[in-house]
Amino acid sequence: MKSSHIGLLAGVVGAAAVGTFFGILYAPDKGKNTRSRLNYRLYRTRDRVNSLLDKINATNESVFSKDAQEEGKKVIKEVKEQTEDLASEIDALISQIHKNNL
Repeated sequence: MKSSHIGLLAGVVGAAAVGTFFGILYAPDKGKNTRSRLNYRLYRTRDRVNSLLDKINATNESVFSKDAQEEGKKVIKEVKEQTEDLASEIDALISQIHKNNL
């Protein structure tokens, strides 16, 4: 599962948790009962999220590592190319400065 899917999953679970929180908070019930239900649902949601993340990490750990390595190689290549371009531009500017000072 890609990191964008994990972000989407986290967003959906987070939105559900917030919706549940406000639904319980504004429900007409005694404060003690509301807090108890809210506490139970928050812990239940936390446990579900942790379980899902454990499953994702267990099944896709090698995929993440491979994707990260490939992405890292791309970034390194791009940075190297940009550095070489920048070095060429700096050399050209230095040459131009020397010509103007003579």
